[in-house]
Amino acid sequence: MYRFSRGIVAVLILLSVFCATAFAEKKVVTAEGKYVMGDLDSKQNAKALALMEAKRISLEKAGTYIESIMKLWSM
Repeated sequence: MYRFSRGIVAVLILLSVFCATAFAEKKVVTAEGKYVMGDLDSKQNAKALALMEAKRISLEKAGTYIESIMKLWSM
C-alpha cells in the first residue's frame, strides 16, 4: 500500500510540473546594442561589445516582463 501511494504522489507531481509548463507564454524580446569605437578599437572588438550590450538589454527586458507577469498572476 505504501508503494502504491508513493507512486500516485510521484505521478501527481509530474503532472503538476508538466501542466505548469503548458501554460507558459512565449514572447520575443529584441534589443539593439551600440558601441562607439575609439582610435585603438578593432571592428571585431566593437561588434563583440555591441552584442554584449544588446544581450544585457534584452535580458533586462525579459526579466521585467517575467516580473510583471508574476505580479499579475499573484493578484
